[in-house]
Amino acid sequence: MTDVSNIDTARAARDVGMARVRNNNPIYIKQARALIITQLPAILGTGEDIRVKMMPFITVEPSSMNVWGSIISGLVKDGILADTGIQGQMKTKKSHARKSTIYHRTEKVLDA
Repeated sequence: MTDVSNIDTARAARDVGMARVRNNNPIYIKQARALIITQLPAILGTGEDIRVKMMPFITVEPSSMNVWGSIISGLVKDGILADTGIQGQMKTKKSHARKSTIYHRTEKVLDA
């Protein structure tokens, strides 16, 4: 019987999906990261809050909105965003008010 609750398998599938959206959206990701790094000196919100604030300023379209998971994850990994330890609810209709991590912008500076 297949183990459907294997965390290692789930993480590997997540990583494959994130790599796929990164590879398909390099220009979008570069613009989004640059905007977040340079235009959001202080933010307290979910990844969705960040996406909603930044999307109007990005000049290209993503191949999938899943790219935002990769963008936020990368910014956390790079120390630009940090988990506050607080959960909040997402606000867009498609998100169904599900719980999500609240992030804050760190003082770390990176080249955009």
